[in-house]
Amino acid sequence: MEPEDLLNFENDEKIKQKLGNEKIMYSDKIQKKKFGFFGKFQDRILLITNKAIYNFKKTEIKRRIKIEDLYGITYSRQSNEFILHFNENDYDYLFKSEKRNKIILLLQQLYESIKNQDILFTAKIEKDLSKYAVTKKERKGNPYLFKMDKSDLISIKEFFENAGESTNQGNNNDDFEELKNDENADQEQEQEQEQEQEKPKPKGMQMPKFTPPSQNLQNLKSLQK
Repeated sequence: MEPEDLLNFENDEKIKQKLGNEKIMYSDKIQKKKFGFFGKFQDRILLITNKAIYNFKKTEIKRRIKIEDLYGITYSRQSNEFILHFNENDYDYLFKSEKRNKIILLLQQLYESIKNQDILFTAKIEKDLSKYAVTKKERKGNPYLFKMDKSDLISIKEFFENAGESTNQGNNNDDFEELKNDENADQEQEQEQEQEQEKPKPKGMQMPKFTPPSQNLQNLKSLQK
């Protein structure tokens, strides 16, 4: 996983102090849905480290959520919207970004490295995903409320096969295939190492059996008779 620090936070000492020993994996501007009467999108900064997801407003941290607290991701087949669903006690994020698929791929990789399993994915046909996101107000009223529709669950492979069709985000299958090829290469290397260990070790070189000259002479005479 190569870092993509588009806002160059790696060289911002104030940000680095706030992050501690966390490694920056991604930073860029993003649009976040503000739930309310108008339901407009706000400009925010999304920063992802190897341990957490950050919502920044300029240089102020508005919210930090651990990668392992992700519950699932809902994405739209008709727009660049996607929802990050979180476990109980945390409300959801509804984002919109042209780099959506790249962000989701990174989150999948980080989540898998921490939890050793894939994130839950669901696809919806609606352009506006607002009704599937748990708001801050709703979470306060019900800590166990979840709006992710599990009837449309798909695999990570299906996501990257379908996500780029209507959002013009490029060939995301290449990203997925590259990820899987790296995993397959690692598995093949491990199998080769195991097979090499299982091979019987060659014994020391054995010298040909020595036959005394007298015995060779007797053998020759017996053949001449």
